[in-house]
Amino acid sequence: RYSSLSMLDQIGVVDFGGVPRYQDLTFKIALPTTKVGSFTLFGLGGISGIDDEWEDMEGIIKEKQEFSTHMGTVGLNHFYHFSNNTYLKSSVSVSSNGSKVEGDELVDNNLVNTYTGTWNKLTTRGALNFSHKFNAKHRLMAGINYDHYQYDMNNDYYDLDDEFWKNGILLNKDAGLLQSYATWKYRISPVLTMVSGIHYTQFLLNNANAIEPRLAFNWQVAPNQILSAGYGQHSMVESIITYYGTVYDENNIPTQPNVNLDLSKSDHYILGYEYRISKKLNAKIEVYYQNLHSIPIENIDTSYYSIINESHGFMDRALVSEGTGYNYGIELTLERYFYDSYYFMFTGSLFDSKYKAKEGIWRNTRYNGSYAVNFLIGKEFTIGKPEKGNKLNVNTKLLFNGGNRYIPLNIEQSTEQGTSVYNTSEAFNDRLDNVFQMNLTVSYSINRPRVRHEIYLDIFNLTNNQARIYEYYDEYKGEVAYHNQLNMIPNIMYKIHF
Repeated sequence: RYSSLSMLDQIGVVDFGGVPRYQDLTFKIALPTTKVGSFTLFGLGGISGIDDEWEDMEGIIKEKQEFSTHMGTVGLNHFYHFSNNTYLKSSVSVSSNGSKVEGDELVDNNLVNTYTGTWNKLTTRGALNFSHKFNAKHRLMAGINYDHYQYDMNNDYYDLDDEFWKNGILLNKDAGLLQSYATWKYRISPVLTMVSGIHYTQFLLNNANAIEPRLAFNWQVAPNQILSAGYGQHSMVESIITYYGTVYDENNIPTQPNVNLDLSKSDHYILGYEYRISKKLNAKIEVYYQNLHSIPIENIDTSYYSIINESHGFMDRALVSEGTGYNYGIELTLERYFYDSYYFMFTGSLFDSKYKAKEGIWRNTRYNGSYAVNFLIGKEFTIGKPEKGNKLNVNTKLLFNGGNRYIPLNIEQSTEQGTSVYNTSEAFNDRLDNVFQMNLTVSYSINRPRVRHEIYLDIFNLTNNQARIYEYYDEYKGEVAYHNQLNMIPNIMYKIHF
């Protein structure tokens, strides 16, 4: 693939800041054998970049940023059947991904470099998954996964107030993540099934670990109705930048206080009801509760900060794994399976999301928009003679989400200091604009004896809705400003299937 949007920008069809440039390639090769199972060789790779500028009222460039990324992976999967009831899946892969950013600011009428960063990661993965069916009632599944990460990261920024360069992160290290599991599926009766299991996680960087029990039941109360219930504990490793982030003390001495953070943990509780209305139409409703604990929070008694709300590129705070939080809500799904050349799916959710930091106050998380609605619908049309198989597909997606919470500006202090100063005592009390988005994809496929051609027109944010999603103080224009959701973005793709 190649960035058609970049080409459209070059010929003047689209005109807005930050047009992405990208190109990528994927492949997948199946290698079946008669004696040692089947192998699949796969890979993908790509590069991308985006440049952006910020101007003042007179059109003078005040800031400039160049951002580029790369990624690639290659791997081999193996599937082997010992018998009709027993199989083994295994996989190995190597992947690399990274990014680079250069930032300039206008200082004394000259654009000078004030920010530079590179983040590169090499990951080697291996996995074994075993399954054995003892009889119609009992099946055992077990597996082990190991990921080994190698990091090469560095970012420096120029502190205009202190007038010297500071290091946000300097990292050339490796770390391993070991995970294993065992699951027992027990068909208690023709209408009742239990799935129990245990999962183990260990982060070898600091040997933080967790043993996670899991249990679920499915009860088919009628031929077209199912009740389900489940519990599970889940642990999560934070970004490596969190563990090795550089924090400066009052004497501007760099420290790394977050290396020994615990795993973030969550207890999940789910209760569901599924009703098959007809062969083509299915409805499902779920209620859930998530109890969050061991969450990294800032180690200051008056701080509102929790990593739950983090959205920046590097960590400059001392953290402790003492934060808590919760999410609960109800979700409804109505799905019409593809039949008679069309399908649709509706999902709606009402939820609440809170957290507590060192200050001891329950606050909304940044993402507590309270509700989310999604609707997908698609139709397939046969073009020409049916036996030729040429198809025109039209698909659209509508979403309507409650706006993200935000920290409001202290406008008076921002004006006095000429930079964004936030009123953290009111952190995440209010929401910005609700987000509406309509995406449209039209594709046309042409079948030939040995090849199939597909042409796609993909339009992101068709109505060009411009909801405000982030508030800041524009020091160049001297006013409150907002980052909006992405503009309408058209994209053209062409695929050949051999």
